[in-house]
Amino acid sequence: VERERGWQGYLDAIGGASDRAHALAVELRRGGGRGGEAWAVAIEAALWQALPEGPFPAPHDAARPLVRDAGAEALAGAIVCLEGARGAFLVGRGDEAAPWAALAAQLPGQEDQAVAATCALVAAFHASAVGDWPAAETRAREADSLSRSARLAPFVVESTALIAFARLAADDLTEGISAARRAVRMARTEELALPSYLAGLVLARGRRGAGHFHLASRILESLARVAPRGWATWLSWERTLTGVLVESPPEPAAALAAFIRALESEDREAILEAAGALRREARDFAPYQQDVEALAAVLGFDESVPPGQWSFCYEVAPAAPCGFEGLPRPLGPQVVAIVDVRPG
Repeated sequence: VERERGWQGYLDAIGGASDRAHALAVELRRGGGRGGEAWAVAIEAALWQALPEGPFPAPHDAARPLVRDAGAEALAGAIVCLEGARGAFLVGRGDEAAPWAALAAQLPGQEDQAVAATCALVAAFHASAVGDWPAAETRAREADSLSRSARLAPFVVESTALIAFARLAADDLTEGISAARRAVRMARTEELALPSYLAGLVLARGRRGAGHFHLASRILESLARVAPRGWATWLSWERTLTGVLVESPPEPAAALAAFIRALESEDREAILEAAGALRREARDFAPYQQDVEALAAVLGFDESVPPGQWSFCYEVAPAAPCGFEGLPRPLGPQVVAIVDVRPG
């Protein structure tokens, strides 16, 4: 009964029924016991994702004994880890996702499909944040299979979105976009607000990578109107890459915007300084690093070229540098040609 009530409170929290979720968390905590406390914290962590006020309600050090002592309510403990890992993912901090993945891996009760599914999803978020794309896809597919068996609809959506994310990182735009679209449809069908934001963000990233920056921008602007503040870091980055001038963006989008302004100035010193600052701001999160490396290759800053830009950099009749068409000069739609002159 406690698990059923706790799970319903969690669904309310991620589905937008925050008042009902908060009331259930209070009741569970009043009931006493480790399980009630674990579920209350899990619900509060989900509510924080929906409306981030103050610090995360279960910092890693404080959550460690709670998660390990959750007993029969191991699912609640796994969800606390999931909320922590997702929060780190959203603010672009792979290092902060690592402790949550380690804690989830030690969680007892993983013979339970629901617990195992949640722990696999935690691992997928961590692997995505640090750029271990094979592991990210493997753990996301594992989470998807287990979540379907355990009928955990929100985790099916998120695992499908992370599968899409990994395929996009591997330059498989067709499968990446297809999986992201499936995740968006499932989130809409199940009326799951928070998972729909992740699915939409990944779909927008895929659309941008395919050169459909206008479609990406449409998705991102819709998300920007409804997504909580916790999503601002990711949204600002993707919106800037589609050519949107975001007002007072957080880092690393601020560094990206400064780099674009430096490119427009054609001041070589300013460009190199801004490029260095952008690399520093993006270093803690593999997806940002991947975008920066691709942009640097297209502009001739790096001799190493990611596979997604091989055509543009090496072929006689190259494809356009997909993913950057929405940017202002010198990479936007105003460009007639980009000429890279090299010795020999």
